[in-house]
Amino acid sequence: MKTEIHQVSLGFNDCYIIRSKGAIMIDGGTRGEAFRKAMKRIPMEPSEIQLIVVTHGHLDHMDGLKESKS
Repeated sequence: MKTEIHQVSLGFNDCYIIRSKGAIMIDGGTRGEAFRKAMKRIPMEPSEIQLIVVTHGHLDHMDGLKESKS
């Protein structure tokens, strides 16, 4: 499987989904309709994310982590 990198614009910030044999999300960002639309566009389910990397502890990088794994 080829490696895909998706930039997901969440309005205030972006997160990144790296997908190959599994899926990694870099920064959780804030969630809402933009995240759900991006997951449909990729297409993938948030439950496919196997690893989340948070680059630092600001809310705009981690506020939506729970939603991304539900």
